[in-house]
Amino acid sequence: MTVIAACTTQGVEAVMELNGAVDTAAFAVYLDQVPGPTLAPGDVAVLDNLRVHKAPGRAELVEKRGARLLFLPP
Repeated sequence: MTVIAACTTQGVEAVMELNGAVDTAAFAVYLDQVPGPTLAPGDVAVLDNLRVHKAPGRAELVEKRGARLLFLPP
């Protein structure tokens, strides 16, 4: 089981559980449907360098809501 969540200044939010590992498709669904609707202009999503985080199209899912991605250093 994998748990994906967002840590915000209000605490842990946007939690999703998956059976198995996160793949590119699952992360795209998570990003678009779980935290996506609550993202607002000026928000920053900070991600590590997991390969699925850098798959094509991830930045666009966030940026279409006025937010941006920031990757941690390797």
